[in-house]
Amino acid sequence: MNDRDDPPRNDGQGDITALLADLDQLVASDPAVAVATATAALDGIDRNGDGDLGDRLRLRRYLALAHANTNRFDEALAICEEALALPDANREPIETARIQLASMQPLANLNRVDDAIHAGQTALRTFEGQNGGSMAGRAAVNIGAILAMTGRPGDALPYFNRARHHLDDEQVLLGQIETNRGAALAALDRFEEAEVAFGQAAALLSTDEMSWAAAIAEGNLADLAARQGAINRSLRHFEASRRHLERDEAYGDLGRLNAEQATVLATAGLTALAREAFTDAMVLLGEHGTPGDLAMARVAYGSALFDGGDRVGAAEILDTSTEAIEADEHPELHRQLVALRAHLALADGDFDAAQALIESGMREVEDRPVQRLRWSTMQGNLARARGDQDAARRLLGDALDGAERARITPLIAELRQSLAEIERESGNTACADAHARSAIEAFEGVRGTIQADRLRQSWHHGRLGVYGDLYLSLLQQADGATQAEAFGVAERIRSRMLLDAMQVRARDVDIPIEVSDAERPLVEELAGHRRWLNWIYSSLADGVEPTAAQLKELDVRERAANQLADRLATLGPTSGFDAPLTLDRIQEDLDDCTVVLSYLVVNERLTVQVITRDQTHGVADLATVSEIADLVASLQFQISRTLVHGSVAISGARHARLRRDIDTILEQLYDVLV
Repeated sequence: MNDRDDPPRNDGQGDITALLADLDQLVASDPAVAVATATAALDGIDRNGDGDLGDRLRLRRYLALAHANTNRFDEALAICEEALALPDANREPIETARIQLASMQPLANLNRVDDAIHAGQTALRTFEGQNGGSMAGRAAVNIGAILAMTGRPGDALPYFNRARHHLDDEQVLLGQIETNRGAALAALDRFEEAEVAFGQAAALLSTDEMSWAAAIAEGNLADLAARQGAINRSLRHFEASRRHLERDEAYGDLGRLNAEQATVLATAGLTALAREAFTDAMVLLGEHGTPGDLAMARVAYGSALFDGGDRVGAAEILDTSTEAIEADEHPELHRQLVALRAHLALADGDFDAAQALIESGMREVEDRPVQRLRWSTMQGNLARARGDQDAARRLLGDALDGAERARITPLIAELRQSLAEIERESGNTACADAHARSAIEAFEGVRGTIQADRLRQSWHHGRLGVYGDLYLSLLQQADGATQAEAFGVAERIRSRMLLDAMQVRARDVDIPIEVSDAERPLVEELAGHRRWLNWIYSSLADGVEPTAAQLKELDVRERAANQLADRLATLGPTSGFDAPLTLDRIQEDLDDCTVVLSYLVVNERLTVQVITRDQTHGVADLATVSEIADLVASLQFQISRTLVHGSVAISGARHARLRRDIDTILEQLYDVLV
């Protein structure tokens, strides 16, 4: 006895054997016809007493599978139970084990998950007692898949490994097992092992017949790489996946892939490319995808537009998505949609709508304390927008306590910035400055991760608000230590503005840097920590609730990454830019006759620090940028009036008048700037 159907026992069973062979095909290709055919045959066989026990069991198994494939899970389970209750069914252990295996899908879909796992385990013991084979492998895969889908990836892995043992000569099934293993490993934050598993899956499935499955494996690799901050490697995997899907003309899957890639591009700050990819994705999904997939792409696009400052575009996209997303069918996506609509309502001043949406979101995350912090943050921001500073201070302070306990650094940065703004509006300068310093420290704490790009976009849309607010506050204080701090903040602002202008994003973790042999272990260790931090920050941003173990590891890895970054910084800057000089260092090089004017534009106003050898004086409001631009334009006009004559001689009076007009503008510029 083996894992194949037994051959017919006599010539009278030839018709039954042919029928069973037909059903084996129809169950997958046309399950509705399989249900009708198997039901009619079963009635005749039971009524006439035809066929042996094995045939009656097989026929019921095919009928159960056909019912399951038409989503009639109650009927499928009833047929399985009927088959197992046949007299002497235990005389056919392999066939009864196959029926138990067939019962797993209806049991799981009827929310009897533990019963489904138990049925699979019983079948697996039988198959392994009969020398294993492919049926043992299938049973192990099914058990692992149910465990993984119900949030138990650690329990799922041993079953996937057992399946590999039983199916080591079946390339396609092995590829599918590796895909499942990769997903389970990724859920356990073992992303390096997950990457190996997905890579093996892609290699095993790279056949013409399994091109679609290979595309899925490559897509998994792309997502995994992006979440670790390996953006370039992610884009390569997206391209490999795209080639498979284009060859198969799988346009619905191609649309989903484009949407996933667009999200990665938006996160990395590549806005123009992201918009193009989102547009392509929505066209494909509108024509070939499901409503749920199209809604998912629209929400992701809306989020990218909102983060980029395009509120009108985000609202237009979301207006077409709301009705397609049901909370019970797509809970995570529904939460993202509600959060984005709440942000838009708050930004548009529709406070009642924002309140209702926030309350709805809070109800959906009652059992997710870390994710609840983001909704509490929105509550605080709503109170602030309504002018209730005390309530805002309390709500945001409570959220900050939770974020600091969990050490969610990106959220800490956002909360500290909001609290700094509240205190500054209330006239509490010292408290505002303290919050601003902490916000900047938190922002700098995620340097070198893709989350830094995400924060830079969502905070300032190209501006550096919290940096500028702190700088302006410090600039107006007279003592030397405060002026030195203001100078340091100004240098940070200049470096950030330069990086933004050059469109430099966080370093891809895969990009090597020139290091010495002594530095290489530190660099590799830092890259490992940043991969993990990218992974967890991305998961948190996507609404995943972290475990206690993940929060503990987050604390350890953040501290380790910052310490390593500081150690490497002492060995020499790795960013390609020289480290800025401190104010003390600049003053050391000045003589008594030299003055340095350090200008900076903040909030469309020109500021300056006047630096001499022994003191520094700050001026926070020299002029507006538009005033200076007008003066420069006037100067250019006067110069053009002079140059238009070329080599033609002009009268002395006209020459004097032109010079006087230029001098007047220069004097005005001097008065403003010097």
